[in-house]
Amino acid sequence: MSNENNEPVMTSNVDPYLKKKIDDMVSQGKFSSLSTILNLALSEFISNYEGEKEYRDLKESEHIYRILVEESSDIIYTLSPTGIFTYVSPQWTQLLGHETDEVIGHPFAEFVHTEDVPVCFEYLKEIADGKKSEPKPEYRVQHKDGNWYWHTSTGSAYYDDKKNVSYFIGIASDITETKMMHNRIKEENERFRILSTISNTGVWHYYPENEYLLCSPEYFSMLGYDINEFSHFTENNLNQTWINLIHPEDRAEASSKFQEFIDGGMVGIYENYFRMKHKNGSTVWVWSRGSAIDNVANIDNNNNDLNENKIVLGTHIDVTAQKEYEKRLQKRENKYRSLVEQSVEMLYLHDMSGNFIEVNRASVENTGYSKDELLQMNVMDIDANFSFEEVVSMWNTWEYGKLQTFTSTHRTASGNTFPVEINVRKIKIDNEPYMMVLARDITEQIKSIEFENKVRELEKKHLIVQEVHHRVKNNLQVINSLLNMQARSFDDERVLNAFKDSQTRIRSMSIAHEQLYGAQDLASVEISKYIHDIVNSVLRHYNNEEKDIELNLDSDEIYLNMDYTIPLGLIINEIVTNSFKHAFTGRDDCKLTVKFKTINDNYQLIVRDNGPGIPANLDIETLDSLGFKIIDLLVTQLSGKIDIDTSHGTCYKILIPT
Repeated sequence: MSNENNEPVMTSNVDPYLKKKIDDMVSQGKFSSLSTILNLALSEFISNYEGEKEYRDLKESEHIYRILVEESSDIIYTLSPTGIFTYVSPQWTQLLGHETDEVIGHPFAEFVHTEDVPVCFEYLKEIADGKKSEPKPEYRVQHKDGNWYWHTSTGSAYYDDKKNVSYFIGIASDITETKMMHNRIKEENERFRILSTISNTGVWHYYPENEYLLCSPEYFSMLGYDINEFSHFTENNLNQTWINLIHPEDRAEASSKFQEFIDGGMVGIYENYFRMKHKNGSTVWVWSRGSAIDNVANIDNNNNDLNENKIVLGTHIDVTAQKEYEKRLQKRENKYRSLVEQSVEMLYLHDMSGNFIEVNRASVENTGYSKDELLQMNVMDIDANFSFEEVVSMWNTWEYGKLQTFTSTHRTASGNTFPVEINVRKIKIDNEPYMMVLARDITEQIKSIEFENKVRELEKKHLIVQEVHHRVKNNLQVINSLLNMQARSFDDERVLNAFKDSQTRIRSMSIAHEQLYGAQDLASVEISKYIHDIVNSVLRHYNNEEKDIELNLDSDEIYLNMDYTIPLGLIINEIVTNSFKHAFTGRDDCKLTVKFKTINDNYQLIVRDNGPGIPANLDIETLDSLGFKIIDLLVTQLSGKIDIDTSHGTCYKILIPT
């Protein structure tokens, strides 16, 4: 359509959505994103241009897009398939000095550095082949004044109906300042490299405003990595890489501490220790230090700041060996401290004035003071035996390292005292004299010594008593032998029997002393063995016919003192002797039972034989028999009671109070 002057006018065929979007982007000043708008506009233009599209529509659309292109801060250009400029936006003149008619119709290679032309042609070839070329090419373009500026481009190829490239359209941006920044970074990196190589230290360079971190290769080599395993050394930010390599347990604290330094104005020296992860899985201890410096690289010749005012230059030093050594020292110190604290003996360190410097737990437990109280006290406060002047004079005469041992008395918080053995050495710590004291409570030792003395005294008495029993036994044996010799002078059977009876009585007493001589307990005799020995002794003396006598000896294991043992032995001797003399004469089936038991609060002695028994018309109490008299006398002496049963042989039952 056209107006009456035959001029093209805007028709309603223009997409209102596209128009509104372009108007919005223009009103918002989004010219830097022109490539998006241009592509959108060209697409709309092509879709609307079908056959005989009215001239005014095209004119109006072209006018809008030209405004957008000419207002862009970047250079918009089009190239022929052979690389001839067919259009450049006015921004070329502003950035590179040439008028647009000095550029259009000329090949781009006239303006691009000869070293960079192949890069540009390669880029055009890739986009002509429909490839998405990354990264964007960087190349140098010559200003009209002869200087070179760095540019980068992004573009697209447009094709005709035969799918041949019709033209290229692109956007070029000036990246000279960025490249200069990168060059400065390279120079700084070289300084870092030299510094870190010389010092064998990882160097880092931090830009606080951009949170940008640069690191030397040594920074990562100490962790077993090559820096290129993470990112390109000169361009990419390694800030997150540093954080990720910190040991998980230290990460939050290390990051927080560094941020505190930044937030605090970067005053003074930043310093921290933390662990980092080695590539082989081990842990590396790092000592990180840094300080803020003026960013010289960002100051121009007139000392004007170009970007950041301060940067932080720092180092990372591998201190794993030092930390391991400290860990071993700490472990050793903890071991010795544990030994000191677990010691049952009092350990304390005091100066030459007697003031406590260190005390262990045993010192606290033994004295009753708390550790804090002791550390405010003097050794004279707990030692009750020496004056201060006396002790100091003694200390001054001692040689260093020589052990001094003596006894003294310590006073507790409650006022009680206890004896101690003191072992002390005079030592030097930081070239100052101190006293290292080990004090041992010897209360139990003294008691033990006293006890040992008593034991030795008892042992002496034991030996004496043993010797007495031994001599009594020997004397009784001598008497027995004398009686035996004397008996040989007589032929009278009654006299001989009297001698024999006396010998068995003496033998029963001798057995008691013999057992006491060989026993540990000199005050008592184990009665079962004693009864066994007495019965067998009587058997040897009276079993002349060598009869097969069945003995039944049954006694509890009871220990009796001599006041019981000797009378009891004589009683058993008399009863058993009577059985051999009277019960077994003319008999072949001879049985003898002797029992000694504890029943309630009494000892019960039973002696039984299977002989004919005592005649019924025989009055035992009026019987003029020495044996019976001895039995009755000894039972009475033991406060006992006797019962004689003659219904089946003869059975003596005697009860003796315990």
